[in-house]
Amino acid sequence: MKPITVWKRYNYSKHVWEHNHIEDGHVSMWRTSPIGTPEQTKAWKKGTWKFQRKYLENNKVVDPEK
Repeated sequence: MKPITVWKRYNYSKHVWEHNHIEDGHVSMWRTSPIGTPEQTKAWKKGTWKFQRKYLENNKVVDPEK
């Protein structure tokens, strides 16, 4: 199984957590790092983020606690 981190960002207008992206490996930081334009960097700093450490097995996301 390959370790991954699933990132979600809070959408304040809809009051829900939305999937944003998957990152290789299990992160040790509490915030994701943007890779891209200065506009993306600025927008990501304003976001509220949460992550889940999971695994990828046969191209499917697997919860390590189940």
